[in-house]
Amino acid sequence: MHISLDSALGQQRRLNQIGETINSIAASAAAYSLRSLTGGDPLAVRVRRSRDNDERDFNVSGVSGIESYITTPETGWNTQPTWSISGGAGNIISQSSTATTSTLTVFAYGTNSTIERSDSATHIKAESGDVITVNLTITNLYQDASLLVQNNGSAVQSTTVSNGTADYTITASDTVTDFAFINIQTPDDFSNATITFNSVSVTAKTGFVTKWYDQSGNNRTLIQANATEQPLIVESGTFLNGVKSNKATSNDTMQNLQVSTDGINPDFGTDDWASGASSKLGLIYVGTVPAASVVNTSNEGIIWGGGRGVSSFQSGGLNLAVIKAGNDSWRILNERQGLSPSTMKNAFTLNSDNDIILYGIADNREFTINVNGSGDTETESADLDTREGAALSLFGAYDGSGTRYYQRSTGGVCKECYLYAGTSITSIPTIATKINEHYSIY
Repeated sequence: MHISLDSALGQQRRLNQIGETINSIAASAAAYSLRSLTGGDPLAVRVRRSRDNDERDFNVSGVSGIESYITTPETGWNTQPTWSISGGAGNIISQSSTATTSTLTVFAYGTNSTIERSDSATHIKAESGDVITVNLTITNLYQDASLLVQNNGSAVQSTTVSNGTADYTITASDTVTDFAFINIQTPDDFSNATITFNSVSVTAKTGFVTKWYDQSGNNRTLIQANATEQPLIVESGTFLNGVKSNKATSNDTMQNLQVSTDGINPDFGTDDWASGASSKLGLIYVGTVPAASVVNTSNEGIIWGGGRGVSSFQSGGLNLAVIKAGNDSWRILNERQGLSPSTMKNAFTLNSDNDIILYGIADNREFTINVNGSGDTETESADLDTREGAALSLFGAYDGSGTRYYQRSTGGVCKECYLYAGTSITSIPTIATKINEHYSIY
């Protein structure tokens, strides 16, 4: 079942009205959403499919098809298989293969005789979590055997097979690529057994975001080329209706997207955008940040940030970070080349398992933070420095130093987010209210 946006994508008129209202109130420096913020049908996201690393762009009108793109099974052999016996003795009496099926009659004896594909051609690929389905018809098997899924000759998963026709499913526990991986193994004799591989398929369960396109018109695409750091958009076969980051325990496990002005290199945060913005910067975040997704209360998870992780909260070049500790302690963090940070946090709690509309504003030394229409403003000791060359990241402040992993990503599903620079930050409260008119979060 496909999850639609706002109950039905057919409600495009309402989506467009809200989008046009947001853009007409104030121009954003960057705007990311799975709905249209322009009144048209802009590019939304570029998605990578786990089973074969295929990537595809989706416009807003096609977002509801992402789940199908990820989970539609790939079927058939990539090459017609040939078979051999190893680990015991015997011979293949006969065999025939097509692009989708393969039948062989075999006589083998000895413990752990294995019928295996003897070619090394690439077969259907799978990643951890993908479901491999093999339909087998088996006759004259002396006793139950094992169907093995292998990667480069090492079994990673197995299931028991018996006489008769049945689907056998195996969830890959590791990446399976570039080698024959359908084997039958028995602890005793095959007795002129006939085995037909009627079909083989892989159903991907995971889809990742490689790009989240900017709808502000400023071409500041969020990107992530490193597959291990790409956030999710389909998880366990279900479309998330947003972009999900993980709970990072180190920079090596952090899923994040970095702002780019060329779609290739992370470079947002340099003078090309900050010039003229003075020390005025703001952001709006719409989505979830569950308390359970924060590593612990002393290592806050960062929604927006940047820097080089010199030491705890000494992140030289960090322009603006909105962070969250484990108990709904939302903060704005201001860093200036490793000087002592200025921070502030809101003084209320809420059920953080639900969607929120969060905004943070830094206007020189005046900081404002607001969650679901409630917050406060404080004056801090240091100006915001928006002219550093560190790229900004959504979900995490990128690049720790050595073992100092103080800037970790917070888990949660982001529906949309915005960045504002310069005088447009004064419109952020109004824009947040308009966003709430669409989502009805508070």
